[in-house]
Order: sequence, then C-alpha cells, then structure tokens
Amino acid sequence: PPVALYRSFALDKPILSLVPTVTTRGIASKHFLLAVAPGQIAALDRRSIDPRRPAIDLSESSSKKSISRAMRKKFERELDEGLQPYSPFLLLKPRTFLTYTHQLMGLTDLYTCPAKLESTTLVFAAGIDLYGARYTPSGAFDLLADDFNYLLLLLLLSALALASLLLRIASKRKQLRLLWA
Repeated sequence: PPVALYRSFALDKPILSLVPTVTTRGIASKHFLLAVAPGQIAALDRRSIDPRRPAIDLSESSSKKSISRAMRKKFERELDEGLQPYSPFLLLKPRTFLTYTHQLMGLTDLYTCPAKLESTTLVFAAGIDLYGARYTPSGAFDLLADDFNYLLLLLLLSALALASLLLRIASKRKQLRLLWA
C-alpha cells in the first residue's frame, strides 16, 4: 500500500499567493512561485519541499554510531537523488526573487502560463501594481547563445551530407564488385 509522507516547513515571510510553474510539455523542472510580503515574487524548487528529504544528519559524530547501516544507505541514496537534508526553515535566497529588489504594491494574485519555449514560464502578478516576467526554472536550455556559430553548423552539416553521399557511392561500387567476383 502507498505510504503518505509529510513534513512541515516555515518561511520568514508570509505567503500571499502560491502557484506552480507550468511549461508546454512539462520537461523543465517544477518550481513554486511564491508571492510574499512585502510584495515580492520568489521561486522555490519543488525538491526543497519534498517530504522525502532525509531527516538524519550524518555530520554529528555522536549519531554516527547509532544509525544503522540500512538507514545510512537510504540517506546516501536520497542525497544522490538530489534531496537536501530536512530543515523545517526554508530560506529564500536573494537570487531566487523574480522581482529582484522591487516591491509590488498590493500584490494579491499570481498567475503562470506556458510559453512557446519549453524552458520558459510566463508569470503575471496583479495587485495595485501589475508585473509580468519570463521565468526559466531549468535555465534557457532551448535557446541558442548570441555568439552561436551558424557558419560552422552549416559547414558541418554540408560535410556530413557530402560524406554520406560519397559513402553511399562507395558502398554501391563495392556491392557491384562483389557481385561480379
């Protein structure tokens, strides 16, 4: 039977609104966007509020003796999966704020919708102020850099097409030689 897990978390700021990020195909990692007082929008990775986050702290020397080998392996497997050790307090780092240092007056509602690019979620916040932004939870993995070398790409594709054509001709000649031998 399934087992329900739960954990409690606390933030240092009150949450005004909470919405998940939405992408076209759901490939990008899932984040939650929080509208927090005093009128800012912060992003929170879904893994940071995962109830499977291990509650054991292996750094303490006294607890190393009391933890069974199976518990230690489970803890290490969960860390390898990218789960951080459990802490009831979630810290919102300054670089996770979509509004940077700006404050939105009367922020009450937060909306998200997918963009045409898979890596991007469109965010709209409403209150007295209106705010719109693009958010890329997994980074802009489907965009080319400004200094992308299109000429080199074209050259490589042309060389591969020419090599494929030459190899096809050589293969047909070899098959013909084998049939006459």
